[in-house]
Amino acid sequence: MPADGRPLAFTTQEPGEWVVATGQLDQPPYQLSAEAVGATHWRAVANTYPFVLCRSSFCDQGSGATITPESPTHYPPLQVAGRYVFLVAFGAGQTGTVSLRLAPPA
Repeated sequence: MPADGRPLAFTTQEPGEWVVATGQLDQPPYQLSAEAVGATHWRAVANTYPFVLCRSSFCDQGSGATITPESPTHYPPLQVAGRYVFLVAFGAGQTGTVSLRLAPPA
C-alpha cells in the first residue's frame, strides 16, 4: 500500500467480494481516504497487524480507521507505525472499484 498519496485500487471480481492488501507505515501520521467507482455500498478498514482485540473504545487508539461512502475522511489519522492490513468489503451484490489513498494529513 503506497503511503505517498498515490491511490491503490481494490476491484471486485465477484459481487460482494472482500479485497485485502498489506503495507508498512513507518512515519505516521497518515490520513486514509477513498474514492469509489461503481460500488455504492462498501466499507474500508485499516488496522495494525497482528490485530489487537479489545472490548473498549479506548483500546489501541490511533492504530485503525474505518471509512464508508457516508464518511470517507472524517476520522483521526493513523498514528501508529507498523504493519497494516487494508480491507475493502463490498456490499452484497455490489461490484466496482474503491481506491484508497494514504498521505500525510494536510
